Amino acid sequence: MIEKGFFRVNLLFICVMIGTVLCSAGVAPRVAKYYIRLLFAIIPGDRPLRPLVEKNLDSHSLKNMKTNLFFCFTITFLIYNGSNFAASQKYLAQMADIMFGSDINIKSLTQGYLTVLNEE
Repeated sequence: MIEKGFFRVNLLFICVMIGTVLCSAGVAPRVAKYYIRLLFAIIPGDRPLRPLVEKNLDSHSLKNMKTNLFFCFTITFLIYNGSNFAASQKYLAQMADIMFGSDINIKSLTQGYLTVLNEE
């Protein structure tokens, strides 16, 4: 039961992240144009280069989109892996509590399980 819920949460998280990446790929060209406008507003001496930069962005839009998707999927994978490890850590801690019945389980490494440890 727990594994099924864990799988569903992971599947939902993956779908949300893929949807976010695809939405960002659609918004990225507009953000780039606004960024160029802002950049040339801050540095007015470079305004003669604005048509060249905009034409360059338009002509390389397919390559820029591929690079953007690759970068976003890489970041998404890293975020997913980090959150998956955190979730796995909590899951393993819960399973240890269920299996051993306590927060801490102390065992002696000498003479196997026959050694009795003082609890005082």
